Amino acid sequence: MLKKITAPADGGALPKSKLTAFIEACLDPLPTAVLVDTAYNTQLRRARKAAWREAERMTGAYRDAINLASYFHRPVVGLEPLHKILGGGRRQELVDEWRRLTARQILTPAPDSSALKWKRSAAKRDLLPISAEQIATAIAADEAWLAAHPTKKTGWLP
Repeated sequence: MLKKITAPADGGALPKSKLTAFIEACLDPLPTAVLVDTAYNTQLRRARKAAWREAERMTGAYRDAINLASYFHRPVVGLEPLHKILGGGRRQELVDEWRRLTARQILTPAPDSSALKWKRSAAKRDLLPISAEQIATAIAADEAWLAAHPTKKTGWLP
């Protein structure tokens, strides 16, 4: 427990007993909530966010390409170049790549609870090229990391 130590009113030196009490108070271990460095944790989460956004961008791009490919099952007048890229049976190739990228995003460390929520919902998809054990391990690791690196202080306040 922290003890309040005040300086003498005359501005002189602290008596030895008060100085000893002050040093003992400094050496007492602090509660865990006081030791949380939320600024450092925020920086760690930002570093994870960059990798997450890149994986999210790639997964989203392929999801959009699949949606676009569904319109090009036959040539559209004026958009023949797009039909060569997206049409003619390429949709399944795009779906396979999207599944691979979704699996890669699931294995990417989650920077926050919303990314963890996305992982849980994405894990329910069929035909992903990773096992349920790999998904469960990745989610458990993220839950543990997020719990160990809070960005807000809770509990004891000084």
